[in-house]
Amino acid sequence: MFRILLVLVTWASAWAQPLPLGHDFEGLPSTPGPIAVYAEDPQHPLNRLHALLFFALRTPTEIGANITVHTAGARLPSSLLVQDWMAAGPNVPPCLTRPALSCDAWFLDLDRDGANEILLVYGTEARWWAAVLKENLQGWAAAAAFASPSCRGTLAALRSGRFALADPLPGWRDLLVAGMRISAKPAQTAEL
Repeated sequence: MFRILLVLVTWASAWAQPLPLGHDFEGLPSTPGPIAVYAEDPQHPLNRLHALLFFALRTPTEIGANITVHTAGARLPSSLLVQDWMAAGPNVPPCLTRPALSCDAWFLDLDRDGANEILLVYGTEARWWAAVLKENLQGWAAAAAFASPSCRGTLAALRSGRFALADPLPGWRDLLVAGMRISAKPAQTAEL
């Protein structure tokens, strides 16, 4: 009985306290502004870390440092690195928007138009995904995606160059990785 009373008193006193600053999701503190605040001082290390992880634009150097290019002689175009990927939508690989997340890149003509698209692969050997980035008049956009098969070894095979392009039914070319066919799924919002 004493424990229940103690819990009720603790809960009641916590309920009466003003909300601290920060998030309003998942029980974290909230603020009226769009960015979480963990301390009154905007330069507080927690405030700066939160802004860096979730709101700060990444520099082209930071983006390029997280992408390993596997196509011999190819370099990431500066137009890809300077683009504001935070505003690009949900089909963007996380290495373009989040610090410390890496991707692998290949330059491949996946739609047979004579120009290479950039295949950005991210994830782990257990499960990986890929976005096909294509340049249009507005800049770069995610035009299609690949999901890995549920077999281990496909990412290692891809990274070591053991894959081929295969013609599917009309549309994007497939990847043959470790003897498995992986098909692209066109992005619904891509206007190319």
